[in-house]
Amino acid sequence: MRICFVSREVAGVRGGGIGTYIAEAGKALTAQGHEVWLLIGDPGPELRPRLANLPGFAHVVMVPGVGDPQLPASISAGFFHDQPTFGHACRVHELLQKLDVTFDYIEFADYEAEGLVAIREDRFFGTYGNTILSVMIHSPTWECFFHDDQRHRATPEIREVCLNEEEILKNWPFITAASANYRDAVCRRLGMDPSRIPVIHYPMELESALPEPPRRRGSLHELKFLYFGRIEPRKGIYELVEAFRRMPELSIDLVGGDVPYSPLGTSLRAYLERNKPANVHFHGPLPRDQMLQKIRETDVVLLPSRLENWPNTCIEALAAARVVVGGKHGGMSEMIEHGKSGFLVDGNDPADIVRVIREDLGGALSRLDSIATAGARRIRQLSTPGEYVTKLLEVISQRRRDKARLLPPIPANARSRKVSIIVPFYKDRDTIDETMESIAKQTHSQLEILIVNDGSPLPDAPEILQRQVARDPRIRVITKENGGLGSARNRGLDEATGEFILFCDADNLLRPDYAQAGVDILSKFPDLAFCAPWIQYFSNTDRRLMGLYNPMPWDRSTGLLVNRFADAGAFFRGSLFRGPNALRYDTQLLSIEDWGLITDIYARGLKGALVPRILYDYRVRADSMIAADGWPHFTALYGLMIERHFPCTDAEKEVLVTLNQAWGSHFIRNQYAQTAQAQLAAEREPQKSAASAPTPASPEAAATMAPAPQPRPASAEAGPTASRASDTRLPLRYVLADKLAGASRIVPGVTPVLRMMARLLVNAANKVRH
Repeated sequence: MRICFVSREVAGVRGGGIGTYIAEAGKALTAQGHEVWLLIGDPGPELRPRLANLPGFAHVVMVPGVGDPQLPASISAGFFHDQPTFGHACRVHELLQKLDVTFDYIEFADYEAEGLVAIREDRFFGTYGNTILSVMIHSPTWECFFHDDQRHRATPEIREVCLNEEEILKNWPFITAASANYRDAVCRRLGMDPSRIPVIHYPMELESALPEPPRRRGSLHELKFLYFGRIEPRKGIYELVEAFRRMPELSIDLVGGDVPYSPLGTSLRAYLERNKPANVHFHGPLPRDQMLQKIRETDVVLLPSRLENWPNTCIEALAAARVVVGGKHGGMSEMIEHGKSGFLVDGNDPADIVRVIREDLGGALSRLDSIATAGARRIRQLSTPGEYVTKLLEVISQRRRDKARLLPPIPANARSRKVSIIVPFYKDRDTIDETMESIAKQTHSQLEILIVNDGSPLPDAPEILQRQVARDPRIRVITKENGGLGSARNRGLDEATGEFILFCDADNLLRPDYAQAGVDILSKFPDLAFCAPWIQYFSNTDRRLMGLYNPMPWDRSTGLLVNRFADAGAFFRGSLFRGPNALRYDTQLLSIEDWGLITDIYARGLKGALVPRILYDYRVRADSMIAADGWPHFTALYGLMIERHFPCTDAEKEVLVTLNQAWGSHFIRNQYAQTAQAQLAAEREPQKSAASAPTPASPEAAATMAPAPQPRPASAEAGPTASRASDTRLPLRYVLADKLAGASRIVPGVTPVLRMMARLLVNAANKVRH
């Protein structure tokens, strides 16, 4: 078979648990005659030469970076949401298509959703044919944050990463996991059926000869205890230190790298060392050969993780014939049989760690050597490379049979279903012809085209619109008094008879295959209420590309921070707008009425498809409605969003309204409006601004952009990752200064305190970043 792994890391170049799995899987498959490919992000000039000498891979190909000249200009320009991870997923798909190689199986990690774009393409369009695209559950970002006590530090950008990972896990039928217990924990959180996810243990090439176990000891205090791995809350470090505080007669060494996950957002090791008991000794990370020697010199390895998938630390400790006390939540409970091949503890409970060490471990001193030997034998059975290959091939074979059933074809009658395209018209004399031409070129011919004349003040409006009617018999003009964009769309909805609805403002453009793509997707997936494609923004003055808007999965926790869909370019099921519970645009939400509509849809428990193709072109104009009405009155409009559309209790609503009124004029405008105003200036003076704006965004797109991204905690298995790429907004220190000034006007005398807090925050952010 021809098999491809897509991974940001691989052992021998960079990375931890996921990278080790990739390297071992490649070797296992190659040893049995399979052709194995690896697609990996560029590790940088110093590490790049190592890619040529990786064992186990017939081909190693680097995923293009941002700005690569081989990429389409629109994609190279970047996306508005979830950068840089979404951009990487897009480039992975582009590379897979460019390779023009047919794979039997392509596997992605769940972490950072590298397969998101490829999987959406295959789900909606069958782009990958008979190839099986699969995702391995390694370490979802949410699990990392939650069990590291860092959920309160998850920025909106981090939540975007979580949402994309969760969309794959919930909607894609081809998922595997290394551990049944870890899989079950993820499935419980996401409301998924774990029975659909087969377990394939990580392979590991281990020496067949069993090492010598530790010699028998006469008492607990004679045992040498060791923890190795990152000094990280998820690993049970807090509980381990507390457990040894209660066992002063014992001693333990903790070896590993530090992370900034203390309650202060600083070094966890430094925080623990301020008040650690004398019998707990911290050490920094060791080179691999020294670490293996340290393991061999120890008697008992303690790994009391709160939740762990299939950790390499446990594999290495068991393989070295050491007695392992592991966390019972996750994969270690499958590696270890309590009292036979090791011991299991509740990593969330120091008292349980104490009990197991004193009672269970202490009661088995006379047979610790046989327990260690049993653990070494068991892990060799579980990690056999040949068993991994056999199981993987069985899964691939089964999924080939299931693919047609789980990803059904487009219904035969899809091409005959009518689409109503609603085009509001006001003062669009210079753009209406181009807009209507793009509509006329739709490959889906069953169209009803409704131009809604929203009380246009143009004296030649009747002639302009009559010219459109003459060009295409499918066009009908509806005239009404001026009421705004939402009002015009609502009137179009009153007249529309199509099974599907597509809105197109009279200055924007539809790609030729948009209507057909929308019909195909909503016909194929009857549970979806709408679909939203990528939107290409372009300048009205010189038509230069200004970035791609990529819609994001709905999430209540961030539903008020950003407009996730920009439904000016969305494709809807007509039934949403008909019947006793018909939806309509809120005509009071001038310039953000689309945001309100999408919020209403999700408040009803409905959902949409996010289409990974550019199907809509949005014209950026300096005289747009959001420039005239949106930003000057954004705080008021935002308050209406909370009051009229956001699904929340009265108590939550009061808090949100208070935050909006207290901070809206400072925080919201600092984060969004400054960017919008900068892009308006770029549109007014394109030649002057183009050279200085690396990736301009439209004013409307700026309303969807979250605050500056921050570094994220490392994955459960991957090791530390690079900081997220910065964007074009103001530096943090300028934003903080603006907020301090606003706060001092609200609460006199608060400035010195806030300045001190700001210095602490900036210093902490810099430490995390570096």
